[in-house]
Amino acid sequence: MLQRKLVAFVGVLALSLASVGCSAGGGATVAEQRALWARRNIVNYRFQLRQLCFCPDSGKPFEIRVQDGVVVEVKNGTTGEMLDPSRFTYYPTIEGLFDKLQDAVERNAYQLQVTYDSTYGFPASASIDYDKRAVDEEYGFEVSAFTPLP
Repeated sequence: MLQRKLVAFVGVLALSLASVGCSAGGGATVAEQRALWARRNIVNYRFQLRQLCFCPDSGKPFEIRVQDGVVVEVKNGTTGEMLDPSRFTYYPTIEGLFDKLQDAVERNAYQLQVTYDSTYGFPASASIDYDKRAVDEEYGFEVSAFTPLP
């Protein structure tokens, strides 16, 4: 009886460890999803981003416009106010979001949960907890209103 419980525990543990770095749907890895996104070859687009972290503007929506893979415009999604270009570095492109996910994989984050957009393959939402014992190091995001641009 104890041996069966131990085997069941080891199986659950293995599944939990295997899920780190995988999507919630389909089990694709960050690298596989990044490759899918890259095949779409979308370099001009806009989207709305909510970053969930212990950082300025956490939870607030921002509209980001990317041209040739570079952030060229960031607008406060609530007020419509345009942000100064000096603040653009705080707002990632889709590639930048993939970089954050890959960083979590490489740092062996305690927990990584990701969902991907079924049409374009970009990360639609993520929750990262780098260290089970630490506080204030978690990071998450939600992407919405994605629109490819000419």
